[in-house]
Amino acid sequence: MTLKTFITSSNEETEKIGYELGPLIPKGATLSFFGELGAGKTTLIMGIASFVTGIEKDKVNRPTFTYLNIYNGKETLYHFDLYR
Repeated sequence: MTLKTFITSSNEETEKIGYELGPLIPKGATLSFFGELGAGKTTLIMGIASFVTGIEKDKVNRPTFTYLNIYNGKETLYHFDLYR
């Protein structure tokens, strides 16, 4: 497997990469993201969720006080935030 590195300089670029990665994610896959607070994990997930569910990216919430957000659309996406 070849690993690819993405470097972004804005939230918009990070969301766009998430949206472009969306079609590459197999249905039913489980993804884990690791990084420091503020690293851009949720921003990337906003793009992925927008592609996978078909909902607008501004409808994807940042899970500040919740452990789970569920997004229903053309597919369902479960976004767990287990940072705590």
